[in-house]
Amino acid sequence: MEREIGAEKRRLRERIRRRADGMTEEAATESSRKIEAELLASRIWRDAESVFLYVSVGKEPDMRGLIKQALLEGKRVYVPKCLPGPERTMLAVRIRSMEELLPGTLGIPEPVFDPDDPPETAAAAEVDLILAPCVTANRRGERLGHGAGYYDRYLAPLASPNREEKTAVLCLCHEALLTEEIPADGNDIRADAVVTGDGSALQKFF
Repeated sequence: MEREIGAEKRRLRERIRRRADGMTEEAATESSRKIEAELLASRIWRDAESVFLYVSVGKEPDMRGLIKQALLEGKRVYVPKCLPGPERTMLAVRIRSMEELLPGTLGIPEPVFDPDDPPETAAAAEVDLILAPCVTANRRGERLGHGAGYYDRYLAPLASPNREEKTAVLCLCHEALLTEEIPADGNDIRADAVVTGDGSALQKFF
């Protein structure tokens, strides 16, 4: 069953990536603008003192404006640092400027630091708001990532029913890349909402 689900995920990724390749730069830019506006207008963004934001690549919703705005507002800003090795561990590393980001694992911009001077990091449950990337998602919060499993491992502690504090996990997805049916297994962590920029996803947080 696990192998079958894995094959379904690979086929869906390929199909959605072809759809993403067909998006014009103008369409992706406009969708990113709407997603950013919806987030910045929400109470969940305003109330968050700490945020974990991914660094976008390709046709993913553009995160640069959100990262800059979070820094400008004085929030504690964390971005992913993927560690090499079979464990596929991801750290949430605090940054204080965009200049701290350089291409790292998988070619994605990451924070650079001296191994002898460990950076400030945060576990998922220590962050108020986490923004997660996806290849595709649906409005129920199910998301299909890029396949490496970094985010599911990082977010796994949030699935504990004994957790007292609530960290909000939002998935950002272009509306044109939504998919109704997404294959999932026990390791997949569902987002609290999927933000597409249509103004509906964050109503539950008002």
